[in-house]
Amino acid sequence: MTNQIYLIKTAFLKALAHPTRLQILEILCRGESSVGQFAQVLGVDQPTVSRHLGILKQGGVVAARQEGLSVLYKIQNEAMTEFLQKLTELLKRKLQVDQEILKGVEK
Repeated sequence: MTNQIYLIKTAFLKALAHPTRLQILEILCRGESSVGQFAQVLGVDQPTVSRHLGILKQGGVVAARQEGLSVLYKIQNEAMTEFLQKLTELLKRKLQVDQEILKGVEK
């Protein structure tokens, strides 16, 4: 692979690299949502949600559509849902390994 593809991958992963953005994506795995709905569920203000959604949209991770006065957001590509599930599996395995290592150190 050329350096260009690694730059693209890095930009994509940077768009995901924030706890609030990951929470937004997990909410979107269940269906479309608006800025106000995200703000209420996440307990953050709407400008903060909008900023994070802008980063996700710029990264090609989410898409937006107008419905009346609201803008609804959705995951751009359904493979993102699978990606998040795999990420959770990887982290669970890592935590299991870390716990096993810790048990070995404590003995």
